[in-house]
Amino acid sequence: MGHLLSRQRSSAAEPAATARPVHTSAASTTAPAEPATTSLDVSMERLAGNKGAWAAAPLSERIAVLKEIRARLLDELVPWARAAASIRCATSESAVAQDCLVTALTGTSQIDAYLASLEHLQRYGCLPKPPTSTAASGQTVVDVFPTNWRERRLNVQGAGGVTARLYLQAGKPETQGHFYRGPHSGKLAVVLGAGNQHFLALSDVLHLTFVEGCVCMLKYHPLMAPVAPYIDRVLEPLARRGFYASATSPELAVAQQLLYSPLTDSVHITGGAATHDAIVWGSDPAEQARRRAANDPLLKVPISSELGCVTPWLVVPGQWSSEEITHHARMLTEAIANNCSCNCLAPKVVMLADGWEQADEFVAAVKSELALRNLPAPYYPGLRQRYEAFKQAYPQAEAISAQPADRGAACGEPLPYLVNELPTWPAEPSNEYAFRVEPFAPVVTFAKVPADAAARGSLAERFLAAAVPAANNDLWGSLSCTVLVHPATEAAHPAAVQRALDDLQFGSVVVNSWSVTGFIMPQGHWGGYQDGTQTIADVGSGIGAVHNSYMYDYTQKAVVRTPFVSSLHTQPERYAPLTLGPAKFLAGLIHGGPLGALRMALSRS
Repeated sequence: MGHLLSRQRSSAAEPAATARPVHTSAASTTAPAEPATTSLDVSMERLAGNKGAWAAAPLSERIAVLKEIRARLLDELVPWARAAASIRCATSESAVAQDCLVTALTGTSQIDAYLASLEHLQRYGCLPKPPTSTAASGQTVVDVFPTNWRERRLNVQGAGGVTARLYLQAGKPETQGHFYRGPHSGKLAVVLGAGNQHFLALSDVLHLTFVEGCVCMLKYHPLMAPVAPYIDRVLEPLARRGFYASATSPELAVAQQLLYSPLTDSVHITGGAATHDAIVWGSDPAEQARRRAANDPLLKVPISSELGCVTPWLVVPGQWSSEEITHHARMLTEAIANNCSCNCLAPKVVMLADGWEQADEFVAAVKSELALRNLPAPYYPGLRQRYEAFKQAYPQAEAISAQPADRGAACGEPLPYLVNELPTWPAEPSNEYAFRVEPFAPVVTFAKVPADAAARGSLAERFLAAAVPAANNDLWGSLSCTVLVHPATEAAHPAAVQRALDDLQFGSVVVNSWSVTGFIMPQGHWGGYQDGTQTIADVGSGIGAVHNSYMYDYTQKAVVRTPFVSSLHTQPERYAPLTLGPAKFLAGLIHGGPLGALRMALSRS
C-alpha cells in the first residue's frame, strides 16, 4: 500500500465547538503557499495543545465520541463509495456497491469492537479477557473470535464458521491496554494514509486515537482527495474537540513539515518500505547509507508501519472435488484481480506441492477464471512500470486477456493478467525477482515446492515441512498469507497442519480464505509478524499492528480459520453479482440491524 509524499491539499479542524475543516483548493497548492502553511501550523499547534486533554479524557467521553463517529458512518456511506470508485476509474454500479458494503463492514466492525472493550473497561475496571491456551512453542494463544453467542449466531462471520486466535509474543507479559493502564501525557501522531484503499485511513486513525491515546493529523495520499471530505465528516466528533485534523495538500513540503515538525510525537504509515526508509533515513541513497552507518535516523520520533508483502498462498495437496477446485480457483482469481492487484495482501506466489496430481488442474482452472474476470483499470501510480518490470523479468509469463471492466476509463487501457509459472522452487530464492519485489500489478507466480526429502509421512506432511520455511525465509515480507487445506487432509494430519499454522511467520495467517478475512477481523492483528526483532533499520512488513480490539500489548500474529468452502469467500462478480440497492440494505443491516437496513433502503443517495 503505497504512500506518495506529494500532490495533496490541506484541511484542518478547529478544536472549539465552532471549528470547521479548512480546505485549500488544489490550484492554490501548485507551489508552496503561505496560507496553506499557516493553516497547517495552526492545525498542528491546536492538536499539540489538546493532546493532553485527550490523554486525560475519561472513558465516558471516549465512548461518547466513538458512538458519535459510528452514527455518522451511514450518512456518508454512498457518496463516499461513489468517490472511492471514481479513484479507480470504476464506473459500474457494482463497484460502488462493493465499496459501500466493504466500508460499512470494516468501519462498523472496528468501531463496535473498540466500543465493546471500552465499555467493559468502564464497567468492570479491566479489559475483557477471552479464553487462552498454550501453543507448542509455549506462547499464549487467545481465542478472540467468536467469544459469545451473539458473535456465534448474529455476526455474519461467526455464523459462517469463522474463528480467530491471537498469538502473543513469547516471553512477554499478557498485559492489555498499556495506554489505559498508564496513560501518557499526550501524543500527536502524524498518520500517512494509504493510497490504494480509502477505508484504511479511517481504520488507522481509529486505532491511534482509541487504542494508543493519540491526537491525529491525517496526511491523505494524493489519490484519496476525493474521499477526504467524507472521512473528515465521519471523524468530525474528534475534529470538533480538537483531537483530529487532516491535510490533503499535494506538496511534498507539506508532508515533510508534518513528519519533521517539533510538535510531532510519532508517525504511522500504511505504505511501502521504500517510502518508510526515505522518511526515516532520507530520500537520497548517499544520505541513507551515511545515516544508517552512523545509526542517525533523519526521523527522530517513533514510527509504526504496515508496509506490504509478497503474499504467499500455500496449497496443501489433497483430494479435491472438481467443485472445490473451481471454488478456490474463483476465490484466488478475485484476490488477484481485486483493485487491479494493488493490495498489500494480493496473492503473489502460489506454492504448490511438486507431485500433487491435481496441481496442473488447479492452475488451469485459475487461468480459465482469469480469462472470464473483467480487467480492472490500471489506476495506481507506477503500475504500468512495475508490470513491465515483471514482464521483463519473466518474458515467458502467460498474458491472459479479458474484457475491460470499464471501457474508455480515464486511467487508460487495462493490462492483461500475467501468470508466471516456475517449474520448481529456485535454488537461489534471494535472486528470484518475484520473491523479492512486491509488484502492485495484476501478476501472479505459481511455483512448485519439492517435498522435504528429510521429512517423513505423506506428501501433505512433507510439503508443509518444506513450504513453511520457504514462505518464511524466501519471500519478502511477513504481513499475511493463506493456507488452503482440505478438511479430510487436515483430519488425516492434524499435528502437521497445526505445526504449520504455529510456525508460519506472518502477521495474519488465514486458513481457506483470502487474507482480507484477517484484515476485516478487528479482534485480530493486522501488521507484520512481530517477534521483537523488527527495527527501523530492517523494517520488513512493518513495526507494530493495528486493530487488536482487546488491546493486547504484545501481539505477534493472528490465525483466522474459515470453512474450506463458504459463501463468505470472495468470488468474481459474475458469480456473486451485487447492485447498489442490496448493498445499501446489507450495509444498513450490518450497521443498525433491521432499522438500519430500512433506513438505507429508503435513502435516496
